[in-house]
Amino acid sequence: MHISNGLPKFENVNALIVVMGAKSVLFYTGSNSTLEELESFYLKEPEYSKNRTMRGVNAEKGKSSLRSAYTSRGPSLLTDFLQGFYKHLVNILKQNVITKIYMFCPTYMEARVRNILPKDIHNKIVAVHRGNFVKKHPFEILKMLEMDHGIEGVVIENNEEEID
Repeated sequence: MHISNGLPKFENVNALIVVMGAKSVLFYTGSNSTLEELESFYLKEPEYSKNRTMRGVNAEKGKSSLRSAYTSRGPSLLTDFLQGFYKHLVNILKQNVITKIYMFCPTYMEARVRNILPKDIHNKIVAVHRGNFVKKHPFEILKMLEMDHGIEGVVIENNEEEID
């Protein structure tokens, strides 16, 4: 789509805009007044049956009891999500010449994302906006970039922690 007036045009720059939420990621490229959605990635959570039970022993009372077999896969779901994100990102970078990366991600994920990126990718990140912006229109994302237009390496704190 053509980028309207008053928004960053990405002249002579091939930018990748990564918009990450708790379970989904959108990848956009910006170049020469156009913005294009390349890919999206969504991690589907596994379904659990709350009717399943298993027999366990209460350690305090020494008695056998029934308890739910439902267990949270919180840390492994996050690991699965980050691995999927990384695979998509590497694939995009292989297929496109990207000179700058603009990240939009929830505050709690920023360090985890930076830790999985190799140095060559990490060095392309010029701005990080903290918050969950997955449901925002791409032009709203560009308006946020306009706030730090011309400033590289800036971190913008936005308190919009929506759940996607």
